[in-house]
Amino acid sequence: MSIIQVTDFANGKFIIPTNPMQTTDLQTYIDDAQRSFLVQLLGVELYDLFIADLVNNVPQSARFIKIFDPFTDQTNDVLTISDGMKEMLKGFVYYLYLRDLVNRATTTGLTKSLPENADNVSGVWYDLNRRYNESVETYKVIQNYMVVVDPTNYKEYEGVNLDYNHNF
Repeated sequence: MSIIQVTDFANGKFIIPTNPMQTTDLQTYIDDAQRSFLVQLLGVELYDLFIADLVNNVPQSARFIKIFDPFTDQTNDVLTISDGMKEMLKGFVYYLYLRDLVNRATTTGLTKSLPENADNVSGVWYDLNRRYNESVETYKVIQNYMVVVDPTNYKEYEGVNLDYNHNF
Protein backbone atom coordinates (compact mmCIF):
# COMPACT_ATOMS: atom_id res chain seq x y z
CA MET A 1 0.00 0.00 0.00
CA SER A 2 1.43 3.30 -1.02
CA ILE A 3 -1.03 6.17 -1.31
CA ILE A 4 1.79 8.54 -2.17
CA GLN A 5 4.80 7.88 -4.38
CA VAL A 6 8.28 9.36 -4.76
CA THR A 7 6.99 11.08 -7.92
CA ASP A 8 4.48 13.06 -5.80
CA PHE A 9 7.47 15.10 -4.58
CA ALA A 10 8.69 16.10 -8.04
CA ASN A 11 7.02 19.54 -8.04
CA GLY A 12 4.66 21.82 -6.14
CA LYS A 13 4.92 22.95 -2.55
CA PHE A 14 6.23 19.56 -1.45
CA ILE A 15 9.10 19.36 -3.94
CA ILE A 16 12.02 17.22 -2.76
CA PRO A 17 14.93 17.16 -5.22
CA THR A 18 16.46 13.69 -5.21
CA ASN A 19 19.14 11.74 -6.97
CA PRO A 20 18.82 8.00 -7.74
CA MET A 21 20.47 7.01 -4.46
CA GLN A 22 18.03 9.12 -2.43
CA THR A 23 14.81 7.80 -3.99
CA THR A 24 15.07 4.52 -2.09
CA ASP A 25 15.60 6.50 1.10
CA LEU A 26 12.58 8.70 0.35
CA GLN A 27 10.42 5.63 -0.35
CA THR A 28 11.32 4.31 3.10
CA TYR A 29 10.15 7.58 4.66
CA ILE A 30 6.93 7.39 2.63
CA ASP A 31 6.20 3.82 3.72
CA ASP A 32 6.93 4.48 7.39
CA ALA A 33 5.03 7.77 7.56
CA GLN A 34 1.94 6.48 5.77
CA ARG A 35 1.48 3.56 8.10
CA SER A 36 2.33 5.48 11.26
CA PHE A 37 0.18 8.55 10.63
CA LEU A 38 -2.80 6.62 9.27
CA VAL A 39 -2.82 4.25 12.26
CA GLN A 40 -2.70 7.29 14.57
CA LEU A 41 -5.42 9.05 12.57
CA LEU A 42 -7.86 6.15 12.39
CA GLY A 43 -6.90 3.68 15.12
CA VAL A 44 -5.86 0.08 14.41
CA GLU A 45 -9.24 -1.44 13.52
CA LEU A 46 -10.41 1.38 11.24
CA TYR A 47 -6.94 1.54 9.65
CA ASP A 48 -7.14 -2.18 8.79
CA LEU A 49 -10.61 -1.69 7.27
CA PHE A 50 -9.37 1.37 5.33
CA ILE A 51 -6.38 -0.54 3.89
CA ALA A 52 -8.61 -3.49 2.95
CA ASP A 53 -10.90 -1.05 1.10
CA LEU A 54 -8.12 0.36 -1.12
CA VAL A 55 -8.04 -0.58 -4.80
CA ASN A 56 -5.10 0.90 -6.71
CA ASN A 57 -4.41 3.01 -3.61
CA VAL A 58 -7.84 4.65 -3.69
CA PRO A 59 -10.69 3.81 -1.27
CA GLN A 60 -13.89 2.34 -2.68
CA SER A 61 -16.43 2.73 0.17
CA ALA A 62 -18.29 6.03 0.49
CA ARG A 63 -17.25 6.46 4.13
CA PHE A 64 -13.56 6.18 3.26
CA ILE A 65 -13.81 8.26 0.09
CA LYS A 66 -15.35 11.07 2.20
CA ILE A 67 -12.34 11.34 4.52
CA PHE A 68 -9.75 10.49 1.83
CA ASP A 69 -10.68 13.24 -0.63
CA PRO A 70 -10.46 16.97 0.14
CA PHE A 71 -13.66 18.32 1.68
CA THR A 72 -15.18 21.27 3.49
CA ASP A 73 -17.71 21.07 6.28
CA GLN A 74 -19.69 23.61 8.24
CA THR A 75 -21.23 22.21 11.39
CA ASN A 76 -22.44 24.30 14.33
CA ASP A 77 -21.13 27.48 12.66
CA VAL A 78 -17.62 26.01 12.44
CA LEU A 79 -16.08 25.86 8.97
CA THR A 80 -13.43 23.19 8.44
CA ILE A 81 -11.35 22.44 5.36
CA SER A 82 -9.54 19.17 4.70
CA ASP A 83 -6.85 19.01 2.01
CA GLY A 84 -7.40 15.24 1.86
CA MET A 85 -5.33 12.34 3.13
CA LYS A 86 -2.88 12.36 0.24
CA GLU A 87 -1.86 16.00 0.79
CA MET A 88 -1.78 15.41 4.54
CA LEU A 89 0.61 12.48 4.14
CA LYS A 90 2.78 14.41 1.68
CA GLY A 91 3.18 17.16 4.27
CA PHE A 92 4.24 14.72 6.96
CA VAL A 93 6.75 12.97 4.68
CA TYR A 94 8.12 16.31 3.47
CA TYR A 95 8.68 17.40 7.06
CA LEU A 96 10.27 14.16 8.27
CA TYR A 97 12.50 13.67 5.23
CA LEU A 98 13.86 17.21 5.01
CA ARG A 99 14.26 17.48 8.76
CA ASP A 100 16.49 14.41 8.72
CA LEU A 101 18.28 15.40 5.51
CA VAL A 102 20.11 18.22 7.27
CA ASN A 103 22.06 15.79 9.46
CA ARG A 104 23.07 12.30 8.40
CA ALA A 105 24.59 9.46 10.39
CA THR A 106 27.77 8.13 8.78
CA THR A 107 30.48 5.71 9.83
CA THR A 108 32.40 8.68 11.24
CA GLY A 109 29.45 10.04 13.25
CA LEU A 110 26.68 12.57 12.71
CA THR A 111 27.52 14.90 9.83
CA LYS A 112 26.11 18.07 8.33
CA SER A 113 26.72 18.91 4.69
CA LEU A 114 28.47 22.16 3.83
CA PRO A 115 27.62 23.20 0.29
CA GLU A 116 30.26 25.07 -1.68
CA ASN A 117 28.11 27.78 -3.25
CA ALA A 118 25.24 28.08 -0.79
CA ASP A 119 24.41 28.44 2.89
CA ASN A 120 22.30 26.00 4.86
CA VAL A 121 19.14 27.49 6.35
CA SER A 122 17.15 26.43 9.38
CA GLY A 123 13.92 24.46 9.05
CA VAL A 124 11.99 27.56 10.03
CA TRP A 125 13.10 29.31 6.84
CA TYR A 126 12.10 26.57 4.45
CA ASP A 127 8.66 26.06 5.94
CA LEU A 128 9.14 22.62 7.50
CA ASN A 129 7.02 23.45 10.53
CA ARG A 130 4.36 25.15 8.44
CA ARG A 131 4.02 22.13 6.14
CA TYR A 132 3.82 19.84 9.17
CA ASN A 133 1.23 22.06 10.85
CA GLU A 134 -0.87 22.19 7.67
CA SER A 135 -0.91 18.39 7.70
CA VAL A 136 -1.85 18.35 11.37
CA GLU A 137 -4.74 20.71 10.59
CA THR A 138 -6.11 18.33 7.93
CA TYR A 139 -5.52 15.41 10.34
CA LYS A 140 -7.64 17.17 12.98
CA VAL A 141 -10.37 18.08 10.48
CA ILE A 142 -10.65 14.44 9.34
CA GLN A 143 -10.80 13.27 12.96
CA ASN A 144 -13.43 15.88 13.81
CA TYR A 145 -15.54 14.71 10.89
CA MET A 146 -15.39 11.08 12.08
CA VAL A 147 -16.06 11.92 15.75
CA VAL A 148 -18.43 14.90 15.67
CA VAL A 149 -20.06 15.17 12.24
CA ASP A 150 -20.62 11.51 11.25
CA PRO A 151 -19.77 9.16 14.15
CA THR A 152 -22.23 6.46 13.05
CA ASN A 153 -20.12 5.72 9.93
CA TYR A 154 -16.89 5.49 11.92
CA LYS A 155 -17.82 3.36 14.95
CA GLU A 156 -14.42 1.64 14.85
CA TYR A 157 -12.58 4.96 15.23
CA GLU A 158 -9.91 4.96 17.96
CA GLY A 159 -7.44 7.54 16.65
CA VAL A 160 -5.13 9.66 18.77
CA ASN A 161 -4.59 13.41 18.86
CA LEU A 162 -1.61 14.98 17.16
CA ASP A 163 -0.05 18.29 18.20
CA TYR A 164 1.27 21.16 16.13
CA ASN A 165 4.97 22.03 15.86
CA HIS A 166 6.07 25.48 16.92
CA ASN A 167 8.60 27.78 15.24
CA PHE A 168 10.71 28.36 18.33
